[in-house]
Formats: sequence, C-alpha cells, structure tokens
Amino acid sequence: MSDRRFTLVVVVVSAVLLLGLGYAYQRFNTLVVTPLPAVDCPLEQQACQATLPNGATVKFTVSPRGIPQLQPLKLNLQLTGMTAQQISVDFKGVDMNMGLFPYPLQTSDGQHFHGQGMLSACIFNEMRWLAHVQITTDTAIFDLPFPFTTLKK
Repeated sequence: MSDRRFTLVVVVVSAVLLLGLGYAYQRFNTLVVTPLPAVDCPLEQQACQATLPNGATVKFTVSPRGIPQLQPLKLNLQLTGMTAQQISVDFKGVDMNMGLFPYPLQTSDGQHFHGQGMLSACIFNEMRWLAHVQITTDTAIFDLPFPFTTLKK
C-alpha cells in the first residue's frame, strides 16, 4: 500500500471514530431531571429556602409580595454551596392548566440569578400555583417546586 493511500485510510478511520465517539457522548451523557418535593413555605409572603440532595441551599424570592397576576414579577435566586449553568422558572396552575411559560434567569457568577416573569390571568378568586425552579449544573438537573396562592383583588 502506498504512503498516500495509507494516510487516507488513517484519516478516514480517525474521522469515523471521532464522529462515533461524539455521537456516543451526546447520546449517553444526557442529564436526568431529578424532581424534588415541594418546599413548605408561603412564597407569596416571603423568601423561601430549600436544601438540595447535594447539600447546597437555594433561596428563592418573588416580588412584589402577593405575586399579582398580569404584572411584571422580579425573580431572584441565590445558590450557596454550588454553582449552576442555567436556571429557569415555570409557573404552573395546580387546579387549572395555565400554559407553560419558562422564564430563564440571568447570572454573572453561577450563584446569584435574577430575571422577570409574569403570571397569566385567572378567573378564580383564589388560585393555587407551583413555581417550578429548574437548576441545571454540570452533573444534574434539579426540579424544585415552590407552591403559592394568589388572590384576585
């Protein structure tokens, strides 16, 4: 076999191996979402804190207090004991499907996150919600629900 042909075979085999390894990495290196129990804290009244399975703590705040519908909401989250690459918040109606509107939060250090969100309108005088906070790290995705109730004014 000539040197040129040998080099071509080595290049082709190497390319196929690299593509196969890339596919295997993408296929088998997917993160699994870990659903966590709801946090027992009145989010509409105060900042709420939870501890993740890895020992890190999450402090989540929504303002203004009362969490009014159809008004801009400030979402703040602080992580202690870990960093995250991405955090998003979904507001889900407990008794009524209100659609899914994920709100990604911004960070500059992987521990302090902030953003804005909004609740959709509801015809009930009282509405139960879950704020699902999804925390994505290098090794895991945590889904942490914070229950709260809104009252029509």
